[in-house]
Amino acid sequence: MTRAIHGWCGALVLLACACAHGGSFVWADRVPDRRVDEMVIRHGDLVRVTVAQQDQLGVTARVRPDGRITMPLLTDVEVAGLTPPAAAARIQAALEGFVVSPRVTVGVEERAPVRVAVLGAVTRPGMYDLDGSQGVLHALASAGGLTELADDGGIFVLRPNGSQMQRVRFSLALLTRGEGVGHRFAFQPGDVVLVEEE
Repeated sequence: MTRAIHGWCGALVLLACACAHGGSFVWADRVPDRRVDEMVIRHGDLVRVTVAQQDQLGVTARVRPDGRITMPLLTDVEVAGLTPPAAAARIQAALEGFVVSPRVTVGVEERAPVRVAVLGAVTRPGMYDLDGSQGVLHALASAGGLTELADDGGIFVLRPNGSQMQRVRFSLALLTRGEGVGHRFAFQPGDVVLVEEE
C-alpha cells in the first residue's frame, strides 16, 4: 500500500514538473477574482435554500455524493455543478407546480474540503484536505513550508482545463503580505501546488 502511494506520488511529481517547467503561465493577480455567487456548488458543500414567505420549504443540507439535496415537496434536487443562482433557478422552476410565484435563493454556507497535492520544494510533499477558505499559503503551511532550495517566486498551481493544464504563478512575498488577489485564490478539485527549486 505504501509503495503504491509513493509510486503514485512519484508519477504526480513527474507530471507536475513537466507541466511547470517551460511554457506559459499566468500570474495569480491576472486570474479573474471570482465572486462567491459565481462559484460552482460541489459535492459535500453545505447549502442553504430559502423560499420567500414559505419558511417551511427552506432547508440547510449537505450536497450528497450523487450531487443532490432533499427538499420538502421536491424530494431530490440536483445542485452540484451549478452556481448558487443557477441552483436557485432550478429549484424555483421545480416549485412552480406547488407554490404560486416562488422566489428562491441559494447560498453556500460551508465549502467542502478540497484534496490538493502539494509537491516540489516543500518539507512534506503529499495530499492535503483544505477547506474552501484556505488558499495557497495554507497549502504550503500544511506541507511544512518551503525548503531552503525553494524558489519563493516559483510557486505554481497547476489546474486541469480541458485537455490543457493551466499554470497559475504565485509569489510568496505577495502572499504573506496579503497583496493582490492571490491570497483569495480558491482551490478546485484536481489542483496541484508545485514549488520549484531555484
